[in-house]
Amino acid sequence: MNIISDACKYFSFPKKCVVNKKIFKKTFYDNADIAKTAHKLIRDEVEDMFWLYNLTPKTINVSSYTDDEYQYQEIQIISAKLKSQKTANKILSVLQGAMPYPVVIIAESNGLISLNTALKRKSKAGEDKLTVENTYCTDWLNINALSSNQEKFLRSLSTKGLSFINLYELYADIARRVRLLALCEYKSEYAILGKKQSETAFKAYDKIKEMETELVSLRRKIKDVSFADQVKLNVEIKRLGKTIKTYKRRLDS
Repeated sequence: MNIISDACKYFSFPKKCVVNKKIFKKTFYDNADIAKTAHKLIRDEVEDMFWLYNLTPKTINVSSYTDDEYQYQEIQIISAKLKSQKTANKILSVLQGAMPYPVVIIAESNGLISLNTALKRKSKAGEDKLTVENTYCTDWLNINALSSNQEKFLRSLSTKGLSFINLYELYADIARRVRLLALCEYKSEYAILGKKQSETAFKAYDKIKEMETELVSLRRKIKDVSFADQVKLNVEIKRLGKTIKTYKRRLDS
């Protein structure tokens, strides 16, 4: 079976939302805001794209949302079959930036899928333009051999459990769940957290990543310094290692 279709089953969107129309690459080539280098990426690295679902107040019975910063009158779900995973982040970033509305992209490459979201706010360049604020992407998932946490994540995307306050909250909820899956690098169990708990967890996750990068740098540096400096660096490495373990325990508690 088509792995995109298998992935879509987890959403369980109403039939009214279904579109299933091919998106032609020319749509992006005609966009004057896209650089020629981005055109080449789409032409060479994207096999095909489909518009899967259209979420609007009429199709999913969720109100739109507009304020001074955000405009969420619709949410689109599309698929993009990519030739390589190596250029996936660049391509998904280009696609998100080219579409002036909130989009969830289900990327497919070499039999694996990845979900991509990008929170967008109004651009100062014009009312019809949106600026990508934060982009989140899952690791590549094998839909036929999911881990326990990956299965829990996909099941959490069912419309039954998502926020229906308005389209902004609905999209933000999906994006938050995408980001929560990344925490399973250090957490034993995938779990849905509230907004405040999520932000605390995300800050801890980002801090761990920051400290791990620093730790790698210190371990490289220690090879090229004097013995006295090696002693100092070893103390710092041990301290940093303990701090990382403390943050990981908090994240997994």
